[in-house]
Amino acid sequence: MPSFRLQSLRRAACRSTVVTLVMAAAAVPGEKVVAQKLQHLLALLLKAEWPNGWPSFVPDLLGAAQVGDEARLRILLLL
Repeated sequence: MPSFRLQSLRRAACRSTVVTLVMAAAAVPGEKVVAQKLQHLLALLLKAEWPNGWPSFVPDLLGAAQVGDEARLRILLLL
């Protein structure tokens, strides 16, 4: 497997993990600080990847049922 393909797979796995963590933290009421830190991390990752490396981010974010409107807005404002 070429190294660029492996790097692409690692990047996708990283994005997926961060999104999963953001959604999990958003579902726990007492984890506001953790959720905000993870949202900030997601925004930093997005700045590096979007739009070329992560073209499906906006539909992914809007389709994430576990992430509330406040969290979605916070992520977008961090951009």
